[in-house]
Amino acid sequence: MIINQWVPAAHAGDAIGDSARRVRGLLRRMGHESELYALTVDDDVRDDVRRFSDPGAQAGHITIFHFAVPSPMTSAFARLRGGRVLQYHNVTPAHFFAPYSPALFRLASLARTELASLAGLRGLWTQAATLYREAIAAHPAEPAAYLQLAQTCNDARRPDVATEALRRYLSRDPLNSRIWIELAAMQLSVNQANDALASLTRAVEVGGEAARAVLRVDRRFARLLGNRRFVSLAQPVASPVMDLNLGLPGR
Repeated sequence: MIINQWVPAAHAGDAIGDSARRVRGLLRRMGHESELYALTVDDDVRDDVRRFSDPGAQAGHITIFHFAVPSPMTSAFARLRGGRVLQYHNVTPAHFFAPYSPALFRLASLARTELASLAGLRGLWTQAATLYREAIAAHPAEPAAYLQLAQTCNDARRPDVATEALRRYLSRDPLNSRIWIELAAMQLSVNQANDALASLTRAVEVGGEAARAVLRVDRRFARLLGNRRFVSLAQPVASPVMDLNLGLPGR
């Protein structure tokens, strides 16, 4: 069996990397194939750790992901088809860094958001929603967490919380017609047709013909095809007819 490990960064003397190398040794002694992969590799360990770009990183029957910081490994781990083990090395609450380091504050906030995405992947909706709320509380101006919270709550069949999350997102990005359309679809799913039409009106106001085109093909709004207001919103805007009578002789 191939049991690989991922660490975002491999440093000599780093606790996470050193522990992962010891685990790799144990796995090999047990008869398994095992490698350690990292996004960044220090020169001191370059002969002992493989780079994450190596195709072998995706080939494990089981992959152990050492999670401590946000990185592209998180989304890659979510897409793996083999067995997955998340080893959580803790993320310091973002508010601890707020008075001292804006960069570390943002890093910790993003880490909690990525962790929430993995919880949602496993169907742990309550835990995922809690983590997203923590990320929002720590960094309320970061709009992405609102979208992720909305998706998580929608998957958990909590459209009331999902729609509120989208409203809070739109208060920060009111010109995003795509999100206005998503809000309308959620509202319609809980029979809030008037609210949905209001959201679609706003989508068309900010998105123009591109938003109208979406309404004409999005099957989530099929039940509104008999609604005059919806038909008016989805109808293409007629192009102005050019007057070709240029006053030439004989016209």
